[in-house]
Amino acid sequence: MRPVARLLLVLALIGLAPRPLPAQTNSSFVLPAGCTVPFGAIAGSPAIDSSCGIEGDPAGSESPAPNMAAQNRAKNNLCATGDPALVTMVSFDKLERAAEATGITFGARDCVPADRAPLADLYATSEGDRIGEGSLVVFVGYLVGQPHAAGKESVNCALSDREADNDFHLTLAISRKPSPCKTIVAEMTPHRRPAPWTLAALRAVKAPVRVTGQLFFDASHQPCGGKSLLKACPQHRASVGSARNPPRRSIWEIHPVYRLEVCSRTTLAKCRYDDDGVWTPLGGSGG
Repeated sequence: MRPVARLLLVLALIGLAPRPLPAQTNSSFVLPAGCTVPFGAIAGSPAIDSSCGIEGDPAGSESPAPNMAAQNRAKNNLCATGDPALVTMVSFDKLERAAEATGITFGARDCVPADRAPLADLYATSEGDRIGEGSLVVFVGYLVGQPHAAGKESVNCALSDREADNDFHLTLAISRKPSPCKTIVAEMTPHRRPAPWTLAALRAVKAPVRVTGQLFFDASHQPCGGKSLLKACPQHRASVGSARNPPRRSIWEIHPVYRLEVCSRTTLAKCRYDDDGVWTPLGGSGG
């Protein structure tokens, strides 16, 4: 075959090769019709809202793009409504077991499920609230460790390592110095994030906090123990307990956070979740 003909053949084959889905960078962050952003008067207008859509950049993920797009949409849900259901550490334990019982895949970044429907309304609390992914919940505990920016992620189009472009990762517990496996995670999305919600402000909090937001099942990770991972994501046996899966009691999260309030008292016993008189919103009232 002549060189020119060979070159034309190679170019033709390149043209036939499958191409990755386009990233959602340079698309605006648009919420569903009828959704009211929960931050009210303190809602921000960060630059990421004009450059990264609600599905982030699923094409850059290790999971199939449609699976990651669905998880990113769930991560960016700012539309949960109603009275928040009280959740405790026991609630997170039971949610974990209920999710595992559905047979849903989870445990690593390429084990994100294609269908998230089984995660909705799958557990009834002791107060009779049916909860699951997308439910509005409230949790009272301590902020422990160091709140930090989560780093480049598909959900935020992996734009940069700047704080403004990343989720804020919060670790919560019911004691001030828990073991990592007795903690849960809450995250503040950068989208519409109030300007007063800064890492500096979060790191200054020493009193108990009341955190309100939606329940989210982070299938990219695994809980402490990792036993169920061997069934749900068997190709990742070697990753159990790895640095890519920081220890946590449950992979259910409060994500995104809709409201964070700081107690005027210093102990959980004096910071009842239903005593509005002891709570002050971080950054002022959201409306």
